[in-house]
Amino acid sequence: MPTLTNSQEPDSYNIDYYYSKYKDWHGVGLQENKPQALRVLPAGAKPDFCDEKKTQHYFKVPLQPSITTCFCGKFHTSFTSQHYKISHPTTIGQPQTPTNTTVSKQGFKKAEELPASPISKSIN
Repeated sequence: MPTLTNSQEPDSYNIDYYYSKYKDWHGVGLQENKPQALRVLPAGAKPDFCDEKKTQHYFKVPLQPSITTCFCGKFHTSFTSQHYKISHPTTIGQPQTPTNTTVSKQGFKKAEELPASPISKSIN
């Protein structure tokens, strides 16, 4: 589950799965009252901010494994890959590419859940 940014370590999601099924899609999101899972946003959705009124938070899926925050910086999560490994601590930051589209509440409820990463967290 995505965690608040003041938490130590976020859960991991499989970036390989996302790009194998949704390579031309733009992001994932969560509802604040149900942060257990990220949901894949509809294909045309390109949010560039979180909707704090509706308590919906959005993430741009990175092109490579990294720790990513939602646009408002309240939640963060880790995207992992079986093909790449993050070998050093990454800093939490927002995506560089600005986009501008709103996400409908109806499309968000019907979205598919992004599965957890099959890669376990390494303990140092």
